[in-house]
Amino acid sequence: MLFKHKYQPPAVTAQIVVFCVQAGQLQVLLCQPSSDVPAWQLPGGDVSSTETTYQVVEQAARTQAGLVLDDDLGFTQQLYTYESGFGTPQGGSVCVTYLGCMGAATLRSGEQPARFWPVGNLPGQLAQAAAIADARYQLGRKITRSNAACSLLPAKFTLSQLQGVYEAVLDERIDKRNFRKKFLARGLVRQLDEYWREGAHRPAQLYEFINHDIRDTAGLVI
Repeated sequence: MLFKHKYQPPAVTAQIVVFCVQAGQLQVLLCQPSSDVPAWQLPGGDVSSTETTYQVVEQAARTQAGLVLDDDLGFTQQLYTYESGFGTPQGGSVCVTYLGCMGAATLRSGEQPARFWPVGNLPGQLAQAAAIADARYQLGRKITRSNAACSLLPAKFTLSQLQGVYEAVLDERIDKRNFRKKFLARGLVRQLDEYWREGAHRPAQLYEFINHDIRDTAGLVI
């Protein structure tokens, strides 16, 4: 078969889905990359022939949202590669998507507006809504099979805060007694001789993860 048209390599972009848990809700970082592109979207950009996809999301997170991935995120991993447009006159495109998590919704000042949005109340006509849903599903699998919940919590936390992370990510209510019994049996956290006090409530015991390097467990965490 003879090809009449010169081969055009697909356009390659990269983006990152950054989650945090705030006020009992799973939230995702969105930004407005420029005045020419006012719509909210995931941090990301085009990949040139001299860049890796990680370098692109690293720069996008820094310039668009003021985030330093290696410092601010508990973990980052490559998640999915999405393809579209192949076989059309416009040509194909490939988007490499990363997943990241952070323990607080605190952002430095970036060059463009950026904020966290509850995943249940995203802005309308968000082009990457499917990518966010896929990332949430994979995060749910990860926190139930590893110690990855540590990336969504402060260094010291209560068991109620820990359970709140699982409920926010999995979008379901979890029995308090069974959760604590099963999670503590995994030996992923240790009890501290410190307490969290808030208002007139009874002080709550604080815990910390024994290891912050993300690693799989032998079985389900909860």
